[in-house]
Amino acid sequence: MEIRVQVIDSSGGAGTEPGVADQRRSLYNWLLKDPRLRTDTGIEISLHRADARSMGPTFDIIQFAVNSGIQLAHLALAFVTWRRDNPSDASLIIERDGLSTELSPDDLLEESVVLRALSGAPDPRRSRCVIIGISRYTHLDELPAVAHNCTELLQVVTDPAIWGVPGDRCTMVRDPETPGAVENAVRAAAHEAEAGLLVYHAGHGIHGPDGTGLQLALRGATADGRDHAIRWERLREIIDSSNAQRRLVILDCCHSGLADDETASSALPGDAPGGTYMLMATARHRPAFAPDDDGCTAFTAEILRVLNDGVPGGDTASGRFLTPNTIYRRVREALKSTGAVPAKQDPGHIGSLPFFRNQRSSARRPLIPRVRTWRGRALTWCLGTWRRRLVTCAGLSVLVTVPLIAFWPGAGTSGPCSADAELIGYSDALDKLPWEGTTIGHLSAVARIGESEAYVLADNAPPRLYGVTLGGQALDVRPRTMTTFVRRDGSPFPDRTIDGEGLIVEPGSVLIGSETEPSILRFRLSDGRQVDSFRIPPRFRVQSKGGEGRADETLEALTSTADGRLLYAGTEAPLSGDGTHQGQALLRILRYSGMPGQKYTPKEQYAYRADAGLSLTELVALGGDRLLSLERGYTKGQGNTIRIYRVSVAGKPDVSAVRSLKDTPEADFTDKELLADLVNCPADAHAPQKQQNPLLDNIEGMTLGPKLSDERRVLYLVSDDNLSTEQTTRVYKLGVRL
Repeated sequence: MEIRVQVIDSSGGAGTEPGVADQRRSLYNWLLKDPRLRTDTGIEISLHRADARSMGPTFDIIQFAVNSGIQLAHLALAFVTWRRDNPSDASLIIERDGLSTELSPDDLLEESVVLRALSGAPDPRRSRCVIIGISRYTHLDELPAVAHNCTELLQVVTDPAIWGVPGDRCTMVRDPETPGAVENAVRAAAHEAEAGLLVYHAGHGIHGPDGTGLQLALRGATADGRDHAIRWERLREIIDSSNAQRRLVILDCCHSGLADDETASSALPGDAPGGTYMLMATARHRPAFAPDDDGCTAFTAEILRVLNDGVPGGDTASGRFLTPNTIYRRVREALKSTGAVPAKQDPGHIGSLPFFRNQRSSARRPLIPRVRTWRGRALTWCLGTWRRRLVTCAGLSVLVTVPLIAFWPGAGTSGPCSADAELIGYSDALDKLPWEGTTIGHLSAVARIGESEAYVLADNAPPRLYGVTLGGQALDVRPRTMTTFVRRDGSPFPDRTIDGEGLIVEPGSVLIGSETEPSILRFRLSDGRQVDSFRIPPRFRVQSKGGEGRADETLEALTSTADGRLLYAGTEAPLSGDGTHQGQALLRILRYSGMPGQKYTPKEQYAYRADAGLSLTELVALGGDRLLSLERGYTKGQGNTIRIYRVSVAGKPDVSAVRSLKDTPEADFTDKELLADLVNCPADAHAPQKQQNPLLDNIEGMTLGPKLSDERRVLYLVSDDNLSTEQTTRVYKLGVRL
């Protein structure tokens, strides 16, 4: 990321004025000498001639290139220490991602204020908010939850720990009766906002008189939308006329997806990122939900939850700020089971830029996350409830912390899981670990490379590949590299266009199986760029693209033989034409032929029957026609079921031409033999949610490791925590007889 800094004096003077030049020279020399900003840390500092379009008349500026949150925090602290040790009346203008922020001499004494400017988050002092809520109606059902929405949201946006917009720069419009009352409030805020503009509306959303377009119902509105309603297009025009560098609109109403006008021009002029980001409660023609009790509406409640609780690690360079896309993804995940799936629009490309402070940015993992003795169990109970039990636990923590001080990743007690499988150990070292400006999580696949290293695939957006060490005999998991995947032209993947679930490593590249379309894509390891894709049979496409696959439940498993001549790809859920039989999912395994680095072509399909209530999440090719399969299920109140099977497709017919697997004879399904049910493994572990065995979690990845001395092979597994506090990123090491 590039950051530009201009030094100005108290009168706004800059450039060649002697006082300003001296201050700029003082700051530049100070930064060059600061040990935290040495060249070997990756921070680049240089002097440049300014671009007159963005920073006024021609003058020298200081430019920084940083690439991690740690570097950004170091830079903020360097500015603060310079200001403290060099009292002056100089101010700084910091430009980042097209957003300029002026920091006064007093501002430069506050590290949090400096960090916000360096991160590119909008200055709350130069921002405006309009909160519109209609809870009382003459002809439509009343919405008491909306009143709670407005009160809670006002507290959040004015909270300095979250955004901190001054109260006099926030306008509350409650139960307006005329369009003018709303339009005037939005127009005034749009005119005054320089950095950020937030416009929030909650109430009834209705169709226009012609059945199209979104109307925001006012107090006297009727269901046909002919009177006492505001045309959304009118408000959009006012919002888009604002010079605010970040514009965020939140619409919490039925049919709010109708506000998504793909032809709208909402980007700022010029090349700088900016514009109007829209977060909508539902897709087009879908209802939004409000509770019957005195809570907030479902959509706004989840937004408030994200803003109040934060996200472990965040997804910005510093991890200390939340982006609109982060909020959208969290809210969407929380509400997807309701059917009211939120929508977003980001034509100005500000969705990946920081906006609000991340309340979880300074969260720390527990000192002793796993326990080994009765004293350790008591301590963990105390630490897990420290806010309520501080007095009770203080004495105990003093007694046991020293002998048990183990930033222990969870090696666990080894022991048998079955006659042919044994747990060697497990590690939670990657669980929500902040690393290189990211938070490690969403791990959906693992592929071993070499004796003690592996790649793990994060299926979140943007898709990332982490290189990790696995250790030798002891399981010692640590991150070492990160690659972010991009499209063929080098641009980032739009949100939710790739959801990597399968991983194959080739010389110089990797293959990723994505379950969104679905697709199998090849990426170059040197720069993460996509270089190829392979044909998927039409039936396997998701239903929205004319196929029979369920959204987000298509190609979950991907593996290749050791020579790379055969690929196997398995579906997580049945095609609509196949369905289930007595609760067992009737699935298909695709077999491709080809060569590493070249094209792969789909050939055969094999019928696979999963256990009742379980789905197929991973395959590992053993050679010939033999595979390992990983089946997973989850039952609320009981937890996960994880089973590993030996599988053979030898002698089984190709079912490519079979219309429905319901008509397939039992003998034509692949043979499978249980290798291990992991519920029977040693239970020396901790689980944040109820599990039959606390060792278990949402395991999605599986890869073979080296040979052991007793004719067994190491088998590594990895779980996907979905970045949820109820789940854990856990790496498992088993010894298995194949």
